Amino acid sequence: MSEIFNKNHYVIFCLIFIVMILISFFDMLSIGTVIPLLSIINESTNNSDQINYFVNNLLSNYSSSERLIYISISILIFFLIKNIFTIINTKIISNYLLFFTAELQQRLFEKFINISYTLILKKNSEKYIRDITIESRLIVNSYLSPIFQIIINLLTVFFFSILLLIYDLKNTIILITILLSSSLLIIFILKPLLYKFGLIRQDTTSKIIGYIKQTFDGIRELKIDNSDKFYLKDFKKNIEKIASTGVKRAIFGVLPRITFELLLVTLFVVFIIFSVKSSADLNETIMKVTIFGASALRIIPSFTGIIRSYQKVNYAKSAVETIKKIFNEKNEI
Repeated sequence: MSEIFNKNHYVIFCLIFIVMILISFFDMLSIGTVIPLLSIINESTNNSDQINYFVNNLLSNYSSSERLIYISISILIFFLIKNIFTIINTKIISNYLLFFTAELQQRLFEKFINISYTLILKKNSEKYIRDITIESRLIVNSYLSPIFQIIINLLTVFFFSILLLIYDLKNTIILITILLSSSLLIIFILKPLLYKFGLIRQDTTSKIIGYIKQTFDGIRELKIDNSDKFYLKDFKKNIEKIASTGVKRAIFGVLPRITFELLLVTLFVVFIIFSVKSSADLNETIMKVTIFGASALRIIPSFTGIIRSYQKVNYAKSAVETIKKIFNEKNEI
């Protein structure tokens, strides 16, 4: 990727990655602190999990009401810190992506300007127009931006998995195994299809731009030869082809969310039924369901976000390959 990104870009990537780690870490702390809070509210003396054991030892010299206050304040502080870093991260990423788009388009236009006249004659001008105006933005919006989303979502899953592993090792391993298996299966099935859709979009877009350009360049001949209906028919066919591809992408885009929501509800129902049948403590069951439910509100959207972002990356791979090829081309004299 050295054709597209330089050392300065990688420095920004490292900064973004550090901020994302902090966001995910404090997000995990804000939810993790709920565990001892619920234990105090339920007046539970359970120290079987490491989180309650650590907090009870840390605040052993304080009364239950004082511990309730300190833990509540901690949740608020962690939540505020997480949101501050989220705002900072949004500012850094938005600034970088917008200016990188301008930089990439400028570099592509400069490459086009410096190409020899003989080489320009060998290629279709609509492809140059497509690459400068559309493919460059696709790299940013459908490749680079989704990669940032994949990273932040992976970090969220990582930190919350650690939290749940500390809290309940057995059930967490089962949950993560099911989610990972489902994710890999969805990715494996959809990856080649989305790459194919990207190639279709790229080819169809070039044809549409070509029709528009030829129409404006030769409108007089078009009217004289009475061939406007032919161009209109072909133009409509390619527009509808892009629309059809977009519909399929939209359907594939919602499949991960539907799959994970169905899995989540099924797992919760099975867990509650199993707890009731095994005569488990009702308060402990409610507490576990609450903690896993709160964590699921972070983990499930993260898994869904990872797959949807990965779909976008596969869809935009053709654009990345095209831009890399352009920057690797040598100008003829």
